[in-house]
Amino acid sequence: MKRAAVIALDIGATSIKAAVLDTEGNFLAKASAPTQGAAGPERVLDNAAALAGQLSRGLAPKAIGVSSCGMIDPRRSTVVYATSVMPGWAGTNIAAGLKARTGLRCAARNDGDCAALGEALYGAGKGAAVFAMYTLGTGVGGGITIKGRLLDGENCAAGRLGHVKVHPGGRLCACGARGCLEAYASAYACRAALEMEPKQAFALAAKGDKAGEAFVHAAANALGLAFADLANTLNPGVIAVGGGMAAGWRLMKAGIMETFAANALPQACGSIRIVPAVTGNDAGLLGAFALVSKKF
Repeated sequence: MKRAAVIALDIGATSIKAAVLDTEGNFLAKASAPTQGAAGPERVLDNAAALAGQLSRGLAPKAIGVSSCGMIDPRRSTVVYATSVMPGWAGTNIAAGLKARTGLRCAARNDGDCAALGEALYGAGKGAAVFAMYTLGTGVGGGITIKGRLLDGENCAAGRLGHVKVHPGGRLCACGARGCLEAYASAYACRAALEMEPKQAFALAAKGDKAGEAFVHAAANALGLAFADLANTLNPGVIAVGGGMAAGWRLMKAGIMETFAANALPQACGSIRIVPAVTGNDAGLLGAFALVSKKF
């Protein structure tokens, strides 16, 4: 008898990560392949379906959950916005495309939302009534959950945490606005300020380099301000920090907490925990799994 399973896909601009999980959420196998986004959406969907087929041999998958780059309308599993790195990805109905290729039901959401859902249900946010996840990568993504369910907002645009204004009129963000959190606490921000990756900047800061320390200070200050605004607005029990920039948590923590304490109302921050995420690179896959394990 074939073992029941769920396929989880995490479609990024560079690579597609895939996993097969049993119905309890245990990983059975993993694989990855290049996205080949420049070749267009049909190629991306072909590659995703091929990975799903590769991992499901000998199993009986029930559905496919997808965490994807781009802004996704979760009601239709359709991409409504994507950058030029993924030409043609905007307008793609991920669920329909994968069902046509695999015969399996499918649901898709933005990768930040999926990371937040995965961390909320299986990581640092487990048990928190209100939880927020910040993914600090090339940009700043993330999401918010209320009692284990993602907060969508009126037009499914809630949780765009990287574009909260921490310094109005400040640095130019990749979105075109000024003063966004993403302009201070991301790989994009580090490249713009120092022409290097965050890992290098953190290494310099650890050695007392002034430029590295300045980047860490600016990032920590921006994060502290963003967390304080979120605490005053939604009063979460836990805020988790993930993504590549989380590698600098030890260097940023003191500055984050100092700025947070100075700007959050005492009642809002009295019991909050601000911690590194614990699910690592599996957060998006776990969130994608949760999408379909609940829906189907």
